[in-house]
Amino acid sequence: MGKQSLASVQYRGDWMKRPASDDEIAWLVKLFVRLSDWINQVIGLDRAMAPEDSSKPLYVEVNADMASVSGPVETVKMVLWAMASWFLAVSLGLLGLMRKHGVRVNLRILASKKLVMVVLVVFVFSVLRRATRGFLGG
Repeated sequence: MGKQSLASVQYRGDWMKRPASDDEIAWLVKLFVRLSDWINQVIGLDRAMAPEDSSKPLYVEVNADMASVSGPVETVKMVLWAMASWFLAVSLGLLGLMRKHGVRVNLRILASKKLVMVVLVVFVFSVLRRATRGFLGG
């Protein structure tokens, strides 16, 4: 610390693990940091990206009997599977990009007193609006 004042000292280390500040709710910080750590562990953002084996072909062979789609039920199935596979491909690409650049999920911002107050005010106004609708019959 030396000649620096206590207020000018910056936290060093993992930014998500820093002590709760004055504009955060401490018990929510602990909850959201634990939740963020769990999410990062589940989706693999807590470890470095493994090298990929690019020697494998990136295509799928379709059987000859499945070459055509007939009927509305098969068409809906095909569209839903296409949308699901597109969503999965985008999700995996985003996850790979996050791993490559060392980005992690951080829900700690949700413990901000300002954000909690906004959510609380919106909730109270929503409840009051519903109560007055029921009371006034409108």
